[in-house]
Amino acid sequence: MTDRGDYQISADDVIAVIRQLAAQGDLPSDLARAILTPATTLEGLGLDSLAELMLLSALDEIRGVYVPDHAIFPGMTIEALAALGKAKSLVA
Repeated sequence: MTDRGDYQISADDVIAVIRQLAAQGDLPSDLARAILTPATTLEGLGLDSLAELMLLSALDEIRGVYVPDHAIFPGMTIEALAALGKAKSLVA
């Protein structure tokens, strides 16, 4: 495994990535201006499985945090995703 460092992300970081992807057209455009909080669920964003994968990939590329797709669970909040990203800074 390669340690990628002590990368820390917050719910605000995740929200910023969501807004960036929405502005680029990679996620539904209404997310660029929607009210998003740390308690917002991924299901509440209306993302399908492909969009969730795009979000995880963007978190890795933009914020340097790897989150495996199998770690996503029903009802997961933006805050929980951010916390998981903090815990998953190692990649094979």
